[in-house]
Amino acid sequence: MFEALFIINPPGFYVVSVQDTIVGYAIVLYEQGFGHTKMLGEAHLINIAVDPAYRRQGIGTNLVNTMISDIKKANLTRIHLEVRVSNKTAVAFYGKVGFESISTVKGFYGNEDALVMIKDIF
Repeated sequence: MFEALFIINPPGFYVVSVQDTIVGYAIVLYEQGFGHTKMLGEAHLINIAVDPAYRRQGIGTNLVNTMISDIKKANLTRIHLEVRVSNKTAVAFYGKVGFESISTVKGFYGNEDALVMIKDIF
């Protein structure tokens, strides 16, 4: 899946490494009118992860801030994501970096609902 996303959207890949070891990454799609919000000019955060040994060091926040900077340069107005309702740590992180919950999608993950969260870009 990552390879296919890279082929269609290379500018949306972010990697953080420490001494040649990947410790975090993010994938963002620049959308053309699809997704839950059905709006043009949006970015969709597909995935973000930081190695547990490197969490709480600002890596995730720096990834988000870098994405937001690039999204502004691309003249996009919003970023959205889906997150498992049970993933309280991720929901809290997204809230900390400025995302707001706007809806719930029942069964998005098969047996679990997803929160849809957005952040407007100014």
